[in-house]
Amino acid sequence: MLCDLNVPWPVNDYETKPTLDQLNTLKLIILTLDELNYTHIAINLTIPQNLKLANNKINVNPIDLKLLNLPRWKGSINDQGHDHDSTGSGSFKNIQKIFKRLTISIEEPSKCSLLSKLNNFNSVFDVISIQPLSEKALLLAVTNLDIDLISFKFDEKLPCFLKHKLICSAIEKGIKFEISYNSLLSDNNYIKRQFFTNTLSLIRSSRSRGLIISSGAKSFLELRSLFDITNLIILLGMNHNDCKLSMTDIPGKVILNGRLRYKSYKQIVTIDEFSNILNNEIEEENNNREDSNLFIKDNDKKRKSYLNNVMEREKKKLKN
Repeated sequence: MLCDLNVPWPVNDYETKPTLDQLNTLKLIILTLDELNYTHIAINLTIPQNLKLANNKINVNPIDLKLLNLPRWKGSINDQGHDHDSTGSGSFKNIQKIFKRLTISIEEPSKCSLLSKLNNFNSVFDVISIQPLSEKALLLAVTNLDIDLISFKFDEKLPCFLKHKLICSAIEKGIKFEISYNSLLSDNNYIKRQFFTNTLSLIRSSRSRGLIISSGAKSFLELRSLFDITNLIILLGMNHNDCKLSMTDIPGKVILNGRLRYKSYKQIVTIDEFSNILNNEIEEENNNREDSNLFIKDNDKKRKSYLNNVMEREKKKLKN
């Protein structure tokens, strides 16, 4: 498993539609990742804190893979005779899954109305992350929010000094931190220096634990292979094994954590096989129905009822 969980969606709001050139650029990025042996990628929608939430699933998640006319990915659900998001011909060499990620930029938590509706995104996005722009936002993300990932802007100064106790408390909760290496490839020397400073600070405060490395690439020229990134990050203080885990096992845990939030009961009991936990095609079909509302989930009621019965039976067995 080789992952890139930050492939930016071209637009950052619901009103603007991506142009044909933007979609072609995104498709070229995905095809390049396939050539670089990536197996799991995530399309990342980044929205500001003051954006108003749409009322249904179709508008809440504007990421539509059908617009890209992608090939079938390796081991896709189409191979078993079911419908698939991809409509293109042929198939990927390495890509097995394409996930959808939401990133909310937060500067002032009290002005962010999206936080109260964060749990409603679980059935729409596979990974939920926060981009804190202030110390208050970082503290809120670590202590109170149920998220998978925390990401910083590496082309500017960090919102605050990263303390070891705060960062490690987030890692112990299962929250991971992201390093995006696209800033390093900028022509601006200030942005390059800021990337090195921020990365060193994050590695120091986390003790090289709980980190993932993503591209954040807006062009296929900004993509790099596993070995190129490993050789770079080693120079910043991480060892070879930690660098490899940051692009393989740890991103896999982020995806699994996000999928378990929707596919399980309190991330303890699941009624699906392990191979189906990462499968998001069935939900794509349900989310594309016109009558599906974000706040009305009939399937969730049935699932909770079934899981409650399972828990009651297990309690009776323990008592006996």
